[in-house]
Amino acid sequence: IGTVVLTVALSLGIGSYFIYQSERDRQDTMQRLERDLAEQQRERLRAEVQTALNYIAFTRSRTAAVLREVVRPFSAPGTASARDDRGASWAPLPPEEIKQRIIEAKWEELQRQETLERLRTLRIGQTGYLTVNDRDGRILLSPDLPALEGRPLAEVPPRYGAISRLLLDATNRTDAFVEYELPRLDGGGVVHKVAFVGFDPVWGWVIAAGMTDGELQSSIAIEREKALVDQQRQRLRLFLATMLAGALAV
Repeated sequence: IGTVVLTVALSLGIGSYFIYQSERDRQDTMQRLERDLAEQQRERLRAEVQTALNYIAFTRSRTAAVLREVVRPFSAPGTASARDDRGASWAPLPPEEIKQRIIEAKWEELQRQETLERLRTLRIGQTGYLTVNDRDGRILLSPDLPALEGRPLAEVPPRYGAISRLLLDATNRTDAFVEYELPRLDGGGVVHKVAFVGFDPVWGWVIAAGMTDGELQSSIAIEREKALVDQQRQRLRLFLATMLAGALAV
């Protein structure tokens, strides 16, 4: 009997050790998983901003190419000169250049609006999207709150004004990630968001790609549930193997 008890106790001890080791491994795995998912989220936000900046640069280069073709027949320089009321010498712009500048001003504004509408359609995961502010903080694009678009910083609610300043300040950093809380559209509290911020110096646009932290946590919860099921199966296998080994030893 003593041998049986000793064998069973030893089997249970070995099984408990492996279960404990399995739990430690699971915890380590979950910590690595959370870090990896968070890093994947950040890299995706960074990539989305870079894609938007590349699209803006492409749009701008295409606009310049079109304009060059439009004004090519009118590119002869003028030679007239005059003096202003203070006696300073100046050369009046040729009519062709005046026409060119008018075309450029209207075309660029059209291109900016088309670019904003294109960026409005982009989505990142389930909850992410792009926002655009100008260098003064004015909101140019806010897919969830279009009523704020075009309003100067002084005319937006203080909470949104603070977020605009936060995004603008982030463009001065190398690691331009920010975290902030945004009021829920249904009025039920706030959501925590993580965003990466980029800057287009030509148009002076501050572009942010953001996602809710809840989306990341949902991904982690799904993976945690999978890991828990795997752990329970592993525990059951260890327990059965330990009992079988103990029975054979007896």
